[in-house]
Amino acid sequence: MFLMSTLESIFSKDKSEGATKTICTRVSSFLKSMPRCEYDDIDHLYDIRSRIVHGNIIAKDKPGENLKELYHLQYIVIECMKNY
Repeated sequence: MFLMSTLESIFSKDKSEGATKTICTRVSSFLKSMPRCEYDDIDHLYDIRSRIVHGNIIAKDKPGENLKELYHLQYIVIECMKNY
């Protein structure tokens, strides 16, 4: 959740409503839609963040699946920082 907050703070717009599309578009554009950093990748990870924040997510039974999602998000944040 905190990794996604990092992307939100850098790429969100001034107003809070409708941030998902803006963040997904800006992050994927900033990273030139490189593999694993396309709009749909960001959207999927942002959805996980939203479900955590709003309390309607259940962790997967296999911790490796949860870690796979976390590593994907970590990769995207690191790529943003490398290109910033």
